[in-house]
Amino acid sequence: MLAFVIIGVFGGLYGALFCRLNMAVNRLRKCTWIGRYPIAEVVAITTLTLAISYQNPFTRIGLGELVGSLFQECPTIVSDRPYPTSSDEESEIEKLLCVTSSKLSDYMPLLSLLALALLNRAFFAIVTFGIKVPSGLVLPSMSIGAVFGRIVGTYMEYLTRAHSGLAVFSQCPANSRCVIPGIYALVGAGATLTGATHTTIAVVAILMELTGNLIYTLPVLVGVMTARWVAEYFSPSGIYDMLLEHAGHPYFDTKTQYIHTRRTAAELMQTDLETICVDYENENTVELLSARLARISERGLADGGFPVVNSRGHLLGWIACAELEFAIARCHALDPATA
Repeated sequence: MLAFVIIGVFGGLYGALFCRLNMAVNRLRKCTWIGRYPIAEVVAITTLTLAISYQNPFTRIGLGELVGSLFQECPTIVSDRPYPTSSDEESEIEKLLCVTSSKLSDYMPLLSLLALALLNRAFFAIVTFGIKVPSGLVLPSMSIGAVFGRIVGTYMEYLTRAHSGLAVFSQCPANSRCVIPGIYALVGAGATLTGATHTTIAVVAILMELTGNLIYTLPVLVGVMTARWVAEYFSPSGIYDMLLEHAGHPYFDTKTQYIHTRRTAAELMQTDLETICVDYENENTVELLSARLARISERGLADGGFPVVNSRGHLLGWIACAELEFAIARCHALDPATA
């Protein structure tokens, strides 16, 4: 169980680091010349990805194939059954993942490739989330956690073989695998996704649907909840909440407590409103109404409207900006002199 806690801690730390660095990249993208050339940015990142990722078999394949391979369980003896793969490349990856030796030197090539794939996937996930092409967050985050989980699971498998005489491994069967690295990859995928998004129930449900059973519910819950606690300690908001705040979208965070010091509704209401008074016809010309529409659009309130009042300030009705704009356009069409 300690290994699953370690994976959860990694998922939380990665999620907090991902949120901070990705927001820094997005701010840089928005405030510098990079944001003015999105096509050049996509081409540059694509070229860099191809140049760096092609050499490693774990980064050469797609994210879906990578995650699926990392989740797979190795046979007791590698030659017991053929690999159910659709390509020679996937078969090569599964053979790399399944080591039957008890020597650390035989595990080092696999661990080295996985470590390089982890750094590669983490770097490009931070850089690509936010570019002008759909890059996604779910599969990149899950692939990073699956790689780290597979590293931990593979090392645990080595320990059970090299130190089988220890009391902690005394319950392991003699002629079968005691550790299934794919379970650690599954827990890692959920931990990193939780660390980046701060979601828990949805992540557990996704992983349970991927596996098709409830056997691994406990380790998944341990990894996901540990990642959530660690991520919230270092970054109170998930990446989606931070992007909403960065984009300036109005929304109420359920974890934020809003305190109002004013006691009446009149004190909370806005006083500098653009209104339309029906008693002053000289103020309701097409030119003046068009100017009011322009002012309210500049304030970002074009989806709102105007209160219709009389000279005493009593509310008579309300007209939406879109309706007023349509009426002005009709006036221009009927009488071109008003244009």
